[in-house]
Amino acid sequence: MKILSIHFKNVNSLEGEHRINFEQSPFTDTGVFAITGPNGSGKSSILDAITLALYGETYRFDRPAEHVMTRHTAECFSEIVFALGLDKYRSSWRVLRDASGELLPTEMQFLRLSEQEETLAATPHEVNARMTEITGMNFRNFTRSIMLAQGDFAAFLNALDSERMDMLEKIVGSDIYADHKRDIETRLAEAKQNLERVNQELTRVPIMDAAKREASEHDLQDFNEQFIELQAELSRLQEQQLTLQKIEALQGRIEGQKKGIAGLRKRARPHSKNPDPSGHLAGFEAVRA
Repeated sequence: MKILSIHFKNVNSLEGEHRINFEQSPFTDTGVFAITGPNGSGKSSILDAITLALYGETYRFDRPAEHVMTRHTAECFSEIVFALGLDKYRSSWRVLRDASGELLPTEMQFLRLSEQEETLAATPHEVNARMTEITGMNFRNFTRSIMLAQGDFAAFLNALDSERMDMLEKIVGSDIYADHKRDIETRLAEAKQNLERVNQELTRVPIMDAAKREASEHDLQDFNEQFIELQAELSRLQEQQLTLQKIEALQGRIEGQKKGIAGLRKRARPHSKNPDPSGHLAGFEAVRA
């Protein structure tokens, strides 16, 4: 994760709106920078703004909305833009105070920035879940591995190599992998249950002895041969069916010709006592016979 910009308002002692753009000078002129100032100047408030925008929490307070908002103000928000790989995201946290001084429900939103903004989450619970899914870090892991508590960083720089390992273990904590461990253990238990169920099902499947298997293979070969013979018989029957269809078509044409001849005879009778003096029709009948 690379933080690109922070925009916040009325966070602790930092009253009003403030913007930090890490894509502009002087931040782009060097890869390392420090935020310095006397106690109470607002250094930790910038860290609060980061965790508020990402997770809706701070590492110093249990109820951030009640403690973080600057006194005598009615609006407090924090918005952060960060990059993860080739994708850019914007996450925001906001709380308002009504006319009676009561705090309204916290609002959070998580977007993927592209040609068209895509809303990934729109409630605090959803934002926390999607943030953890996309970054691979929940609030606890982020504050214990990315954001070092005050005093721990200086002690870490001045420590010996062996001491640094102990401090890293203290800062990060072995429990950072507890969730992964529980997930793996759960999946392993489910896999064992599935394996046991499959084994039980296999024990209920009857196993065929060698003699029955050989007989079944012979039966299968016989069935394949019979299938081939039936296919050949089917082809012959289809050819015969086609021949019958042709015969039926010819018979239909013959019947049509008979009807035509009968019609000619009827039309010839009214015009002559001898409808066929030349004997043509008689000859035609003889040929037909």
